[in-house]
Amino acid sequence: MRSAVYTLLAAVIVSPAIMAGRSTQCPISREKASLSDTQTLSFDPAGVIQLERSFGDVEIEGWDRPEVEITTIRTSHKKYAQQELAAAERDLNRIAITAVKTGEDQLKIMTDFPAHAAASLHGKPDTELKYVIKAPARAKIVVHHDVGQVNVANFLGDIEVTNRVGEIGLRLKDPSAYRVDARARIGDVASDVGCSVGQNVVGQQLVSSNDEDARPQLYLRVGIGDISIRKIKW
Repeated sequence: MRSAVYTLLAAVIVSPAIMAGRSTQCPISREKASLSDTQTLSFDPAGVIQLERSFGDVEIEGWDRPEVEITTIRTSHKKYAQQELAAAERDLNRIAITAVKTGEDQLKIMTDFPAHAAASLHGKPDTELKYVIKAPARAKIVVHHDVGQVNVANFLGDIEVTNRVGEIGLRLKDPSAYRVDARARIGDVASDVGCSVGQNVVGQQLVSSNDEDARPQLYLRVGIGDISIRKIKW
């Protein structure tokens, strides 16, 4: 009986110390894996820049330099312990984003996902992608996007953007200087172009062009999502 009492008393004394020890342990620090890459290429100011199979967020801005600067950022959705980050970064690096020039006036930027990647949405890996591109303001821009948001700002030439699911946003010095053909299959089209002669807004559609119109063209298509065409406010 006496030994049982001593055992119980020892448990009462030791248990708070054990609990205190446990409470002072720091939780394991976790963070997202991320890779960033920037490259700069010389380019004809009046050339064509084509972005194919992009996924995530795209930001394209016009500037006055005869070159293209491409920054790509790959970020995991999942958080990893410190010892797991190197392997997670290797997985991110398997998403290949390449820029290939054909002469000084043609540039194609391609995104290729590894076939074995764990898919979370329409066959794409569980990864956030962001493209930040700066290019000559007179260049023609062509973007064929999959899922996410595409923003294009401060350009003067033709702009073609298609997006399967997401949003298309344009900010231009003078939207009225363009022929506009913008359509959202499921979504809205909002524009600062207005409804002058020859322009018709019908539900999710804005058309302001004819065969004899020599202005540069905005050709915009989204499957599910919205389109916005706004004037830059400096």
